[in-house]
Amino acid sequence: MRRPAGTLGPAVAEFFAGCLKLPEGERQGQPFVLEDWQREDTDIIYETDEDGVPLWKVVVYGVTRGSGKSPLCAGYANHALVSGIGSPQVLCVAAARTQAGIVHKYANKEARGGPLEDFLEFPRVAEALGPIRCPANGGILRVLSADGDLQQGLVPYFVAVDELHTFRTGKQVNLYMAMQTAMHKRPDSRMVIITTAGASKDSLLGELVDAIIEAGETEVGRDGCKLVVRDYEARRLLIWYGAPDDADIRDPKVWRACNPASWISDEALRIAAASTP
Repeated sequence: MRRPAGTLGPAVAEFFAGCLKLPEGERQGQPFVLEDWQREDTDIIYETDEDGVPLWKVVVYGVTRGSGKSPLCAGYANHALVSGIGSPQVLCVAAARTQAGIVHKYANKEARGGPLEDFLEFPRVAEALGPIRCPANGGILRVLSADGDLQQGLVPYFVAVDELHTFRTGKQVNLYMAMQTAMHKRPDSRMVIITTAGASKDSLLGELVDAIIEAGETEVGRDGCKLVVRDYEARRLLIWYGAPDDADIRDPKVWRACNPASWISDEALRIAAASTP
């Protein structure tokens, strides 16, 4: 069974800083330099075996709201678009096409105005959900509809799945299964699922998280508020930020441990805690 022997994470972080722009916020347009916690997570997501082959086919990345999971995943998608070989298909999927368009929107904004401008072909309208193409390798980054019955026959290289806990209808579940059952078509394919927890564990997400935890090896960090679970047999990875069951959810230290992004202030967390049922 292959174990982590290295990581492509530093190279991916360099790609962010050198090729991508921050898509929004006070530093919009500046180089996309990852924060320390993002670097740490990226190092894990891009772990390799002793031959340099990426270990994880499916990554479940559970981060609290407002922590920038969509822009981060969009950067991963841009990296896949330009680094893949053999006409890589980079696909954005969600329970609704508009939701899937969020990652596409960020990928579009991050790549414009920098070194990738000369290598990619963008939609003519900046906010449009048209495909982003990489002529050098035949790659395409595009949004899929939420009708899984229409998404058979694809050969994905990188799949960005947004908010898996919302996949509940038959067509939404079929969309996820169409992507999942196509992952074997390319040995270098991978799926990154970015999500919050949702209201119930009775969901596709809940089943997947439980399966990874049951089969994998668990590390705990951030005072119990971060789980890293590696399921080597199925090549699945779980990174999950959240309070453990026995945590005091009124404790500001727990709020901070669950919310790693520096741009979310302690005062913002206090207000959110005070106003959320």
